[in-house]
Amino acid sequence: KYGMALITFAGALVQTCAGLPLFMALQADPHSVTNLFVTYAVGYALIASCFTTIFMYCAELFPTAVRNLGVGVSFNVGFGFCGGFAPLVAEAALEWSPYGPGLLLSSAGAVTCVAMLASVGLQRAGKVRLAHIRPRPYFGTWADGEEEK
Repeated sequence: KYGMALITFAGALVQTCAGLPLFMALQADPHSVTNLFVTYAVGYALIASCFTTIFMYCAELFPTAVRNLGVGVSFNVGFGFCGGFAPLVAEAALEWSPYGPGLLLSSAGAVTCVAMLASVGLQRAGKVRLAHIRPRPYFGTWADGEEEK
């Protein structure tokens, strides 16, 4: 009924809502071991745990004939570009706001939420096909526009 993409969407939504508050908590007392533990071990671990299904979600977006190339290129270019420049951008964000990296984290979650909702809208309109292995995407029946029986 509910699937991997829904878990990824939930993680993105949590990241959108919690990215800035977690960074603010970390900034409030950066030398406190308790604060560091709670912020990273609990807060960021919860966000990261929801993104473990993204690999299967990405693989599902490509037909079998081009899946290896599609996932490999899109995933590695995305991680190389975003992950490679993330420290630079986070450092630069501190110039315009002491909470800049937290705002960036929340913004990244919002971009993921918008992209996933847009993909569902495009699928409902018949413009894209999200699932290439299963008859339904990993969102569940609500993404297909079908009523639950």
